[in-house]
Amino acid sequence: MILYKYVPPERVDILTNQEIAFPPPSIFNDPFEMVPRFDTTVPTELLEEMLTDEMERASAAGEIESRVDNQLGPILPLLQEKYPALNVDELTNYLRDFSVRWVKENLPAVSELYSTMGGQDGLAAFGEQTQQRIDALCGVFSLSGVGSNILMWSHYARSHTGLVIAFKSEHPFFDRRRNADDPIRRIKPVQYHRVRPSHRGLDFRSADIAVELVDHMLFSKAIDWAYEEEWRMIMATEDADRFLDAGGKRLPLFNVPSDAFHSVTIGMRASKDLEDLVVETVRKDLSHVDVRRAVLDRDEYAIVLADL
Repeated sequence: MILYKYVPPERVDILTNQEIAFPPPSIFNDPFEMVPRFDTTVPTELLEEMLTDEMERASAAGEIESRVDNQLGPILPLLQEKYPALNVDELTNYLRDFSVRWVKENLPAVSELYSTMGGQDGLAAFGEQTQQRIDALCGVFSLSGVGSNILMWSHYARSHTGLVIAFKSEHPFFDRRRNADDPIRRIKPVQYHRVRPSHRGLDFRSADIAVELVDHMLFSKAIDWAYEEEWRMIMATEDADRFLDAGGKRLPLFNVPSDAFHSVTIGMRASKDLEDLVVETVRKDLSHVDVRRAVLDRDEYAIVLADL
């Protein structure tokens, strides 16, 4: 399958340097980009499991009893003075048992409380923190399944003055997964939705849950963007071949094998200098790549391609 990258004129360096940038998602033009919606910060059942484990550990170590004793320590002499008939040992044992029983009986409610701590504002802040973490760890290379979309030429190729560079999606460069469970490092289509996918917190103990979470956060967009037919590849920033300082951000760059390129289309408003540079670069380094020029269709509101 052939996938297309719409770029402004200066991104001709993708051809001249044979490398592509994987920018952080925060610089994209979609405000919803990788801003996940969480219903809980951590799945309630996970919190319940963690609290149960902690309670059993604390009980086995005598920590619950010790905490009860510490709380009662200053009070018992006063109670005994006021109520001489009070059996202090019985009261202490009762409160110890009550504390353990209360925790067990209320674990679901306590877990639910902690998982939504901070209400909607807290969950929104948690989502923003998750986005910032993704931003620091990952970069995104976006492509399109269509190569002659008028709007995309206008939006991403600087009003038809730039280029569309086509790639072979079956090339090994676009599938660099480390193992079968790796949710990134390969090209995948974006899914479009009317409703934002929601997540019940972060739980990476399960590979299936982790993959589902990554799919929802990294490969989901609003239905409004469906015309782009976007495909994206997510790479870990640490895998970059080199970095470029771009306005204070470290922009990860990856080398692209020459045989991953398929063709180049020069915008109908591109300069003669850009056309000459593309033709010369292809002739010298990418001789297998076809070069074409975008022109207006005579009858329809469409772009047609003319060979150079």
